[in-house]
Amino acid sequence: MFVIGIKNTQVKQRLLQEEKLTLEKAIQIAKSIELSKDRTTKLEQGNSQINSNTVQAIVSQNRSRQKYQARTNHSRPRNQSQSLSRSHSNSRSLTRLPKMQSQVNSQKIMVVLQRCLLRLLRLRSLLIITIIIVLVYMFKTYNQEEALEVPEVPIQDAHIAPPVNDKKFDYFIPISTKKIDWHNYTQIEYERKCEGIGEQGMPAHLPKSDSKLEEKLYSENGFNGALSDKIPLNRSLPDIRHPGCKKKLYIESLPTVSVVVPFHNEHWSTLLRTAFSVLYRSPEHLIKEIFLVDDASTKGEMA
Repeated sequence: MFVIGIKNTQVKQRLLQEEKLTLEKAIQIAKSIELSKDRTTKLEQGNSQINSNTVQAIVSQNRSRQKYQARTNHSRPRNQSQSLSRSHSNSRSLTRLPKMQSQVNSQKIMVVLQRCLLRLLRLRSLLIITIIIVLVYMFKTYNQEEALEVPEVPIQDAHIAPPVNDKKFDYFIPISTKKIDWHNYTQIEYERKCEGIGEQGMPAHLPKSDSKLEEKLYSENGFNGALSDKIPLNRSLPDIRHPGCKKKLYIESLPTVSVVVPFHNEHWSTLLRTAFSVLYRSPEHLIKEIFLVDDASTKGEMA
């Protein structure tokens, strides 16, 4: 393969290296080599400019250093005087520092004292208010105790005072305002041990032989009257109150009461159990009387 008419040796070598050389490939190779030459020439020119610039910068730096040294040589005595004045001012400031610190500390102490005084004044006002409240409460309670002072007698002797100013109605005067526990713990313990039909409020059932009587009384009363007849009148019940209710205390001097129980065609055993529970679970000296008022009953034993 021969290449004729090209002076550039690099282009010739590059074309000879190609095995299948065409006119288009040859033109592209020539263009690429020319572009690479242009780039290298530009880079060389830029490097030469950079070198000249660096040289000029170094020369200017040296000149500026020489000028600065000349100025400093002329201004040394002034700088010495300035340094002396600065040392004098620093010494003065050092002598003033303790005074300034003492002033700052005194100001801080004053601020702390003011805060303490304000807190003391607040506490004093609170103490005065609490003392006033306590005194007022003590004065009121003392007056109430004086008004309620009566001779101490047993609870059972709580009385009805006679009418005052010709009034027709009596009024109750408590003998003591002391609060006591009214629970009868012996009775509670006895009922806790009771066993039997209907005891402790447990469910109970009648035998099949009493099924007819059960249906008859259920139709008359709306509940199992036959089973009610089997349950004792003083049957025990569980205490289902809140635990806090068991700790309640009540005044020991209470008035007597009259209990009125109205009824209409009530089953006899339930009516008797109601009256018996009032007597059995109430303090004896507080129950004055029990009234069973029949409201036009039509049953055989009630009519």
